[in-house]
Amino acid sequence: MKQFSNILLAGARSLRLNLLVTATTRPQAHRDKMKLTMAERLYIADDNDAFRTYVRRVAEGVDWEVTECPNGFDLMQALSDADSADLIMLDITMPEMDGIETVLKLRENETRSPICFVTGGPSVHAMTARLIAEADDFDIVGVLTKPISVDELLSVLDRVRRDIAVARGATDQASDSGDREIT
Repeated sequence: MKQFSNILLAGARSLRLNLLVTATTRPQAHRDKMKLTMAERLYIADDNDAFRTYVRRVAEGVDWEVTECPNGFDLMQALSDADSADLIMLDITMPEMDGIETVLKLRENETRSPICFVTGGPSVHAMTARLIAEADDFDIVGVLTKPISVDELLSVLDRVRRDIAVARGATDQASDSGDREIT
């Protein structure tokens, strides 16, 4: 009987993930509204495969490029091979290198990408990580507790995308003013 219950539980979890992923499909108008000329880059470090898949599908649905890493060590390796990250989504509790250790490594490597912490555990761990990161002047764009809704995830992605657009606009204005001739 216990084995049958485990099979039902596994099936229910699979169905729940499929429903969550199906729910991530947004109307074309929403995707068009959020689209910029360059795709933003999201790096997610989380040891939960299903959660990484969920985040990837939601983010790709609004035109983000996503790199998945099962722990902080793999995240650091992926970032060393990349030009930049527009957002790092970082789980607090992971094997090999947890979220707090990863923040310390990001500081050592002078990586200053915005960070969104996620946790399925006690929020005190996430708040500790946030305080450490803020002390080093990291841009913390959120601390989310699993399970994370599509709307919560899209809110973080929207905020980062708006911040990038503002930064690009300021850069464009600065370069435009440098091209003017003084007569």
